[in-house]
Amino acid sequence: MIRMKPSFPQCMNILSVCIVLLVLAVYTCDNDTPSIPASWVAVGSGGEIYYSADDGESWKEGTAAASENLYAVAADYNGNWIAAGDNAGVVYSNNNGRTWQPGDLGDTVNLLGVATDAKGYWIAVGYGGNVFYSVDGGKNWQPGTTGETENLWDVATDGSGLWVAVGNDDVTSGMILYTTDGGQTWDRGTNPLATGNLYSIATDGDGNWVAVGDGGIVLYTADVAAWTAGTNTSDTLRAVATDGKGMWVAAGSNGDIRYSTDNGKTWLPAASGTAHSLRGIDTDRRGNWIVCADTGTSGSVLFSGDGRNWENETELPALFFLDIACGR
Repeated sequence: MIRMKPSFPQCMNILSVCIVLLVLAVYTCDNDTPSIPASWVAVGSGGEIYYSADDGESWKEGTAAASENLYAVAADYNGNWIAAGDNAGVVYSNNNGRTWQPGDLGDTVNLLGVATDAKGYWIAVGYGGNVFYSVDGGKNWQPGTTGETENLWDVATDGSGLWVAVGNDDVTSGMILYTTDGGQTWDRGTNPLATGNLYSIATDGDGNWVAVGDGGIVLYTADVAAWTAGTNTSDTLRAVATDGKGMWVAAGSNGDIRYSTDNGKTWLPAASGTAHSLRGIDTDRRGNWIVCADTGTSGSVLFSGDGRNWENETELPALFFLDIACGR
């Protein structure tokens, strides 16, 4: 049989198809593209955990390993998650929230916040200024030293060695701590406000940080040692997140949602369509945002495609949710 060599136009067509397929393959493998559904986990009262593998369209209950309240959850974007709560209630999952195992904290302290640098290092913070860190995915934990006795409510990292925790300095004012040695020792940041506990903190990983708290307090900075007050609202803000592309969203009491496009300096209201207490917020960093709420009788989630407009509050069988995170 005689085999004919392909003509020049045929070769060009084949080359074009190969290039298109290569571009599509690169596009599909990028976690910031809409082609891969994001994984989400929401945690709450009584150790309840719900997960979604389809951008929040549907939710299933995970196999929990704790019966205490879980106040915080974080992911490393490789399928590994850690949730933290009451009575040393730290649990970890290696399959995007489907099943969970208890970690060994070596203490009975209540934990309120947890974060990871997505490189294998995790830090959890909680009551009495307690800090713990883990390098084995949450199985075992070691204590850090803050020198503080008041509660730390949240912690965040820029992924490059800088970690910041926020809480209450006393009954009425907020506290800011930061560390560059993996949580073993901590220094204080300067809070310009004399009143208001701080409940949540976020960073864009590019030097900008925002913290929120009582009475709609908002603090922002590009230098974690010194902070500036942004415009605030009257409702307490419980959670803040950023897409790393200039959009910041905060949520709190009475269904209050605010957004900022200038790294926390000024904030505008967003219509949430609910009066429920909003407790946690996160984004897949490709346009989708989810807030979790406590309705008073159950847990619910709200969705947004831009952080400004919110819809479709969906109630789930959980008692109530206290935090949510995206594994991207």
